[in-house]
Amino acid sequence: MKRLIFIIITISISLISFSQKEYNIAVAPVKMNVFYIGVDNPVEIAVSGISNKDIIITISHGAIYKQKNGSYFVRVRKPENTIIRVSYKDKIIGTKEFRVKYIPEPIAELDNQGTKFGHGPQKTTLLGVRGIRVLNKNSSFNFKYEVLSFVVTVENNSIVEEAKAYGASFSQEQKDLIRKTKKSSIVKITEIRVKDESGTIRKVRDIKVNLW
Repeated sequence: MKRLIFIIITISISLISFSQKEYNIAVAPVKMNVFYIGVDNPVEIAVSGISNKDIIITISHGAIYKQKNGSYFVRVRKPENTIIRVSYKDKIIGTKEFRVKYIPEPIAELDNQGTKFGHGPQKTTLLGVRGIRVLNKNSSFNFKYEVLSFVVTVENNSIVEEAKAYGASFSQEQKDLIRKTKKSSIVKITEIRVKDESGTIRKVRDIKVNLW
């Protein structure tokens, strides 16, 4: 199954007294109490003084799967808050609410492998670029996106031409179009279709490249 790369952040959850005793319960979610739809969300759960095999973990919506000692992962399907409940001897001893979100919207950019373009790439520099890549700069998670296809559009002598590629790399036809461009031309990369880890296919915002 696909897994997210995550940072463990220990968060204390609400305590419920049971037989005149309180249990210290901790949950380490993926990040900021958020579960993402369609992927495995790792969670660590521990109760001080109680063996992990003696506690029962349930969730209000979605599914939670036990792995190694204290290790679980959660799968959710709809954007509604969900609650994890920790029970011991048929009594709920703690609960924790989590927000549920869709995987964030990614952005596309040239896969220039660290090359700095300054005000914009020269034609020869753009031709040396492998293609495009898709990522999410507003998230600390390493979400993976697969580029399915994209279109390169150029205008030469008032004639608009375009070529399509499947995958993340420029096709030979697209490179041939770029070779025909003149200085100060604009190359547009449009119709960018990607698939995220949940299997959802998305259309990503266009890329506009000003050649110089």
